[in-house]
Amino acid sequence: MAIYQHVCPNCGDLIDSERLALGLPCRRCLPTYEGPPDPVSVARALERLGNLRGYRHVLEMHVQYQELDSMFRRAVGFPMWGAQRFWARRAVRGKSFSIVAPTGSGKTTFGIVFSLYRASKGGRVLFI
Repeated sequence: MAIYQHVCPNCGDLIDSERLALGLPCRRCLPTYEGPPDPVSVARALERLGNLRGYRHVLEMHVQYQELDSMFRRAVGFPMWGAQRFWARRAVRGKSFSIVAPTGSGKTTFGIVFSLYRASKGGRVLFI
């Protein structure tokens, strides 16, 4: 087991590799945790303890990804495939990035659905 400095997703302090691999905050923020380590449950547990800080951002990104995934399924009729899920996770973080992939890999479809999602949230997307 390794200990990492400044990496806890909630307080930014020390965290062990086991907790990090599960997506859990450090033991100071969340001493014990039972059940599946999904962001919603973890955030609720942190909130019950009065410790929800930086993990709120993780929860918000998870919720945005789920909304985008749901919109994609409704618009296209199929779930996103691997690369599109990767692009979606990058996109909901709000970072600028480019997509370089072979023809027919779903770049345009993803871009259109993401543009609709961002527009529904009052945001913008630039296609070049």
